[in-house]
Amino acid sequence: GTVTAVVASDDKLFTRPQTVAAAGRKVTFDPTDVAHLTVPLRPRHGVCRVTFTVTPTAVPAIVRGSPDGRRLGARFIEFAYRAP
Repeated sequence: GTVTAVVASDDKLFTRPQTVAAAGRKVTFDPTDVAHLTVPLRPRHGVCRVTFTVTPTAVPAIVRGSPDGRRLGARFIEFAYRAP
């Protein structure tokens, strides 16, 4: 099967495009856009697992002078599974 992730950015934190990648696929989107990334699921020992990577990330305390010291990336809004 496949899983589709709906992802978005934060235009108050990011001023350039972000990229989300997984399973050899990727999508790049602007800070005001919403994007979809569909990746294949391949079971390993009966479990399907996908690791998403996001670049760039940012720390609000550094970027905006906020007290928030977390490293943030894209927002994952929704996941949709489609059976094989």
